Amino acid sequence: HRHRLLRIAWSVSLILLFAVEVTDAWRVTRWNRNDNAFTEIATFAETQLPENAVLLTEIDELKRKNRVDHLRLMFLTERTAHPYRAPNVWRPLSRQIRVNGGIPYVVTFRELDLPILFKSKTDGRTIYAINTSK
Repeated sequence: HRHRLLRIAWSVSLILLFAVEVTDAWRVTRWNRNDNAFTEIATFAETQLPENAVLLTEIDELKRKNRVDHLRLMFLTERTAHPYRAPNVWRPLSRQIRVNGGIPYVVTFRELDLPILFKSKTDGRTIYAINTSK
């Protein structure tokens, strides 16, 4: 009986997780590109960054509205994007990306001690280049 309840709980959890992911993906495709400051960042990334660019997009848990920004970047730029939540998580992620042949870039509202490639005039979000030695 206990195993059956555990299986049911796992099944419900997986279904809910799947539903959230599908909903986020759908929201990205329904998003109006012309009404959001995010388009400015996406346009730069699509036109100025190489095809093997990987955009590490910081997700601010307090601003729930930007939790799908990495999906929007992938949708608008045809580049890979990964979310990260803690301020310095981009460091180990960038090393992993380089090992796999990608070129990592950080997209954040924070000021970082990295070379700035682009700063949005509309919302202040910045794309940073990551030094290969870090």
